[in-house]
Amino acid sequence: MVDERTETLSTLVKEISSPLIPVLDGIVVMPLIGKYDEARADDLLSRTMKNLPDYHADFLILDVIGLDDDLDAYSISLLQSLTQSTGLLGMKSAIVGISPNLSMKLIEANVNMKGLNCFSTLKHAIHFALAQEGKQIIG
Repeated sequence: MVDERTETLSTLVKEISSPLIPVLDGIVVMPLIGKYDEARADDLLSRTMKNLPDYHADFLILDVIGLDDDLDAYSISLLQSLTQSTGLLGMKSAIVGISPNLSMKLIEANVNMKGLNCFSTLKHAIHFALAQEGKQIIG
């Protein structure tokens, strides 16, 4: 019974730890939270690529504010895989919430950020994504 309950809770944590959140037509946000080991990174990438087409999105915004600042190879690989995979699906990607420490880790790991849009806030990324479609929020 304990093993069954542990499995149920583990599945629940996987499902809610990095949800796909549709914020506006064509724009989906995915918060990345905590630390990613190989299994968690693989699971997230697999679930995202399976479920992302259901949203008919043109833009994926990865919010990394909740990532563990002690970034490891799995987390870096996850960021690269998510942005490259969504690009192959015809979507554009952006990253928001990169801390100074995270930026240094990405540079040290020689992560190619060329062509990837990075913003300090989610609001800026949403406005950018809308502008790419010729839209804007008037308020």
